[in-house]
Amino acid sequence: MSGLCYNRESGRLYYAAGEHERVPPDGGLYRYVVGELSEPPSQHEPLTPPDKPGTWGINPFSCDHMRKPEVVAANEGWTPLKPEHGYLHYPRPVDEHNWRYYSEMRDEWVVLSDDFTASASMNNPLWVAYRDAYFFPRRDASARHHQQLRAAGDCWTGLWLAPDGDLSEECIPTGPWTEYGLTEVDPYRRGYLYVVRSVSDIAGIYVHNGETGYKLIDGLAKRPVVSPDGCHAVFKLRWRPLLPSGDKKNYSVFYGVSL
Repeated sequence: MSGLCYNRESGRLYYAAGEHERVPPDGGLYRYVVGELSEPPSQHEPLTPPDKPGTWGINPFSCDHMRKPEVVAANEGWTPLKPEHGYLHYPRPVDEHNWRYYSEMRDEWVVLSDDFTASASMNNPLWVAYRDAYFFPRRDASARHHQQLRAAGDCWTGLWLAPDGDLSEECIPTGPWTEYGLTEVDPYRRGYLYVVRSVSDIAGIYVHNGETGYKLIDGLAKRPVVSPDGCHAVFKLRWRPLLPSGDKKNYSVFYGVSL
């Protein structure tokens, strides 16, 4: 199972399951399944786009299909946000930093700043309910850029987009948790969470509460799920205990914490 989407408000699950299916003449399709969280998987039903697959995308916030906006050309990109907010559009050529946001609230286009379009990662933006805004980590938050970032100062820049199109930046504190490995950053109410994946001892989950930073737990972890109020988080960790036989076996452990 992959492509899992869960809508907290409706209890709706939406995910891709089964083998990759070829449906001529439109090419490849995944078999999508939809159902309620309270139902067993056997009661979930297949769900396919209403018409030609290329004209639809999956909205990760509503867990449903969303029609591709007519303004988006075949070779251009777009990212759906919450249906009541709108979507992001990336016209070609993308290196001209001409990305824009269609705000349903204002019923107009908002041109995104050069810094935003040059730096923000558009994959899986986070809707942060207690901030009433979307959080976009920077694309350069990876190992190959850490040396330049350390030389630049004590902050990475967190980019925020409000439903009305207002853009803002915020300091994401750096430290040992941003020096090695691949670092994923997620906001919570008091600060930021960092998941560092590395083969060294630096790997683990870190917290910065706005004043100090510290390591919460060792190990290889997946990106956290933060509660809507920003006060709790759940991580998936890989655990390899040494068994009495001397063998090691991988386990997945879910770790919950109040922040």
